[in-house]
Amino acid sequence: MEHLEFVGLAPLAFRPATSLTLPSRKRLELAKSLAMKPRVLLLDEVNAGLNTSEIEQALALMRAIAARGITIMLIEHLMKVVLSL
Repeated sequence: MEHLEFVGLAPLAFRPATSLTLPSRKRLELAKSLAMKPRVLLLDEVNAGLNTSEIEQALALMRAIAARGITIMLIEHLMKVVLSL
């Protein structure tokens, strides 16, 4: 539950994953990864299919993950994302 709260999905915790929107499913995948207590997180095109607002939220989440001391390795074709991180 701690990781769902961190990614902003606590209110949706008991809904089936298949009922979540694309951005919420991406956040769920991040929560699952964070539950493994990684020191390095590999992210591959995590912003694919997201609109500008959703990308901004994803960037804020990536910054919050990095602030926890987790190293992020990012594969991304959106240069706005790469340059802002």
